[in-house]
Amino acid sequence: MQHVLKIGGSNLKDPDDLLHIHRIVQQYNDSAVLVLSAVYGVTDALIALMQAVLRDEAPIERQLQPILDSYCRILLPHVPPEDHQALRLRFEERAEHLKRFLLGIQCFRQIPDFAYHYVCSYGERFATLMLHLFFDYQGKKNRELLPEDCGLLTSGKFPSKEIDFEHSSVELKKHIQDDHCLYLMPGFYAISRDGKVSLLGRGGTDYSAAAIAYCIGAKSLDIWKDVDGFLSADPKLVPAAHLIPTLSYSEAAELAYFGAKILHPRTMHPVKLGSIPVRILNIRKEGANPGSIIQAGAQISSSGVKSVSHSLNFGILRIAGPDVGMEAGIISDVSSLFATHELNIKSILTSQTAINFLFEKEDLTKARELLERLDSEALEEISAIDDIAILALVGEGFRDSPGLMAKALVALSRININVEMMVAGASPVSSYLIVKQNQLKEALQAIHREFFPSPA
Repeated sequence: MQHVLKIGGSNLKDPDDLLHIHRIVQQYNDSAVLVLSAVYGVTDALIALMQAVLRDEAPIERQLQPILDSYCRILLPHVPPEDHQALRLRFEERAEHLKRFLLGIQCFRQIPDFAYHYVCSYGERFATLMLHLFFDYQGKKNRELLPEDCGLLTSGKFPSKEIDFEHSSVELKKHIQDDHCLYLMPGFYAISRDGKVSLLGRGGTDYSAAAIAYCIGAKSLDIWKDVDGFLSADPKLVPAAHLIPTLSYSEAAELAYFGAKILHPRTMHPVKLGSIPVRILNIRKEGANPGSIIQAGAQISSSGVKSVSHSLNFGILRIAGPDVGMEAGIISDVSSLFATHELNIKSILTSQTAINFLFEKEDLTKARELLERLDSEALEEISAIDDIAILALVGEGFRDSPGLMAKALVALSRININVEMMVAGASPVSSYLIVKQNQLKEALQAIHREFFPSPA
């Protein structure tokens, strides 16, 4: 069995980063699968490139060149000068199909969804090519595997964000068999049932790596970051935050859902299915000693809470009326409306006179506009609230431990912070509360002190 390693774009910025990756790979004596994100900033650059091509601002080759240069700038310092031109041509060759799609956007004056997905996938395609060439010069046996070449398929037609584990397991195992080879795979995309490139969503490289780990029965999924692991809070806001050595799959998923940027929330599903441990390691430190390990049956914290996560990325869409909570089918109608327009409701809190929908802030305006067009006599008032912060208390056994939420509320009452809303019991490992955005830092520190008091 191989280890699956994931390297994100924040660790693909300059030539020294390739040396860090080379050092990491040397620590794995058996074969490994290295799943890569695009070089930092490239996905956004590709999106901007499509918009510029749409406006016909300059020749496609000229607009594409800075993106190719960003990869060459990282790679070329590691190879002899006489080989530079030949390696630049390798990137040019890979870009040929990309140029055709960009030309289609330019000619038809639109960006079809399938073209958007295809173009965005090139950040990762260039990354695996860059590492393939780099390891060739280092004398390391390696092989590049693109999803279209190794059968990494989604579970439906385009656009689908879910990997077909059954099919992909069979196909990947045919391609990953050499115990003395480093396999390089792009994250972020797979191939849909109808043969189109299908992006797996922002943070999709984490999910890709987890899916690949499940499909090949990996020993572990190792996420190499520039941090040690999960902490009890954001150290920028809570200097006393400490490292969490072990977490359960559910704890990690809830922390990621509520703002911890270590992993994407969808990462946990495949590894939990396969009981594959996830190890968080610091790419800047020597050795392969994980800071945090995510696995089945993680230890329950003595305080009942392992971490207090937070997010500023949520907003509330509130519909109000004297009998809105009694209107038969209103939640179903509203939810169907949002689903039709691919808006994801994060949570729903209801009462007799108001229904509150929790959205990511980027979806809040669109959701409000859709509701304002909905014909319902029960909707007397629609309002969007975006000056909120969510604090999530996460720990195995939270729901079954009396008084934990009360402790958090008492801590906030001591510093005169009012809780706008709260949810307890929806998850066995977490509860969350909402405060005003400008009170986040004080609230976070107060709750952290309550559950993790400083030693006397």
